[in-house]
Amino acid sequence: MLKCKYPKNYFITRQSLQKIPDHFIFKHTTKYSSGLNEDCFTAVSTKNPKEKAVMYCYPEQVYRRDMGWVNSLYISYLDSMDHPRRGLGTVLLNFATKYSEQLGYNGRFHVEASNLKNEEEVPHVFYKKFGMNTGRRSIDKQLDVFVQQGKNATYMDFKTMPMFYPPIQYEIKDKTPLLKRIIKSISHYFSLRNKVQE
Repeated sequence: MLKCKYPKNYFITRQSLQKIPDHFIFKHTTKYSSGLNEDCFTAVSTKNPKEKAVMYCYPEQVYRRDMGWVNSLYISYLDSMDHPRRGLGTVLLNFATKYSEQLGYNGRFHVEASNLKNEEEVPHVFYKKFGMNTGRRSIDKQLDVFVQQGKNATYMDFKTMPMFYPPIQYEIKDKTPLLKRIIKSISHYFSLRNKVQE
């Protein structure tokens, strides 16, 4: 019988245990007959390998109200499988930011927040907690209320809608007092009128 001698604690040492991350991310690419290549990333917990989440994504152009048409990473599917609230969905969204940067998209990605999978708990609040928004002020304010109160939303609260990261910037309102804006508008009107008469 062959005997192998290994140094004491060769396989597991305190130093090696400290280096093990909380999760691993694996990638494979699916090629469709349409010519689309979709990347699939699977995050697996190192503490409990049964805990995993998957994310499907591919690059595309999207219209953002604050930027117009831009390149962005589209997350077509994100699922924590049978282990929600273990942080793996957030791990994959953080990874999407870095992956988008690698693609040259400045960390931009977007999703279609859908109420199809689980009507009793739609993902809109989860995405808002991460820092995403819809670009619609009234809806984003509603989502903020759900986040502040720690409530889950249902299909009755939000419809399927796109959400963006980084969040869409709203137009900055002119904080000049109303009277000054009126005076400015009037003076601008008369200056234009004088130019036309000349």
